[in-house]
Amino acid sequence: MTLTLYKASWIQDYMEVGMKKIELEKGNFCHIRGFKPGPSTLRGIKNMNNVIEMSGYLSKLTALVPFFQIFAGRDGYTGVSLAAAGWNASIYDWENFRRAMNAIPAIKRTRLETIAEKQALFSRGKEHEFWTCVYNSL
Repeated sequence: MTLTLYKASWIQDYMEVGMKKIELEKGNFCHIRGFKPGPSTLRGIKNMNNVIEMSGYLSKLTALVPFFQIFAGRDGYTGVSLAAAGWNASIYDWENFRRAMNAIPAIKRTRLETIAEKQALFSRGKEHEFWTCVYNSL
């Protein structure tokens, strides 16, 4: 199996592993030949997939919040007139909503980087190389 990962940015990070300093070069790509993931790597991949799935749910739920607040209002579900819904929409904090929606990808990326970094720190050989490449590709 051959694995090629492309890195997304040109940031260079450094981390210490015991006495050896490893340079994490964001922005390049990796090519790993003959890589077979072990149980720890498979768990790490499962965790990353879970973060991706949950961030998708978070985006969808967050997008529904304004509709609930505008049409249901703070008075419960007793029905909202068109005028009241219009008023609620005009006073809704859309800037805060925009910030919340824009923060989700950054949170997801940070969580994925954390998983990849921990996996790289606690692995050896090709698995370490794989997780270093994953971290650098984020």
